Amino acid sequence: MYLLQGHAGPVRCLAYAPDGRTLASGGDDKTVRLWELGGASTHRIVRNHDDAVRAVAFSPDKLLLSGGWDNQTFLTDFSRSRGGILRGTLRGQRRGIDFGGVWSVAAAPDGESHVTGFANGTIRVIHRGNISLVERGHDWPVNALAYAPNGWTFASASHDRNIKLWDANYCRLRATLVGHVDWVRSLAYSGDGRLLASGCEDGTIKLWDVSHVEPDPNTSAQVEGVAEWEGHGGRICQVAFLPDSRTLLSVGWDATVRFWDVASRRQRTAFDFGIGRVHCAAVAPDGMTAAAGGDGVIVVWDLEG
Repeated sequence: MYLLQGHAGPVRCLAYAPDGRTLASGGDDKTVRLWELGGASTHRIVRNHDDAVRAVAFSPDKLLLSGGWDNQTFLTDFSRSRGGILRGTLRGQRRGIDFGGVWSVAAAPDGESHVTGFANGTIRVIHRGNISLVERGHDWPVNALAYAPNGWTFASASHDRNIKLWDANYCRLRATLVGHVDWVRSLAYSGDGRLLASGCEDGTIKLWDVSHVEPDPNTSAQVEGVAEWEGHGGRICQVAFLPDSRTLLSVGWDATVRFWDVASRRQRTAFDFGIGRVHCAAVAPDGMTAAAGGDGVIVVWDLEG
């Protein structure tokens, strides 16, 4: 276990690069930081944003997508340049409408698309440079976005307590997942795409079987949860499946990192790394390490240890 220090304030988001050797972090200090995990002291600082950075995600070709409360989404290419080359800037305004800031981002598995969620409930999909908008996909801020592993569907979650499944190509509603009684803060698909996990403001986690949702953009259905866990003493900020899909990680404002056995629906273990409230987490693509962001510090630890 080791600590990464440098953010001047809470670390709100984390993402591993596809090769697992680089970790991206964003925080209230308006910066995105790139950490080379082979040597914890080596990192780069990206100062594009004018307000808190709320979301980061890597595409398969190592484009870094970052979104902040400044209404801006940046695409930065780190594949060839150590310093990073800005590839694009998207502002969260349209016809004089202020979308209220970026709250979530996700990159498609094929690297051809990405999706952004805004404070006013709008979802924006960028597909090969073409923008399509889902006006008011939710009634409140879009807290979380996640693509299914096959890339055909993405999920969105919001303050409005709803989770929605969207056809990724046509941006049409496919299903609504009902059952949470408070703000839904986080989402994660299992590696096989059969399960979707969601973390809630009230400290509960739900598992949803989304394998039977038909891939028909002309239909919309309601889905109910198949399991619910309680254990966190308050807001759950992040959930993430380990690559084998048999274990789920969750973190929250009770300062703990917890691991859940998906098959038995029981908690395996819990850790308090002493980093204060845990705002975010990420699991390496190879499942060997994980990272969690707290109040100005990131902890990285070995999952096999």
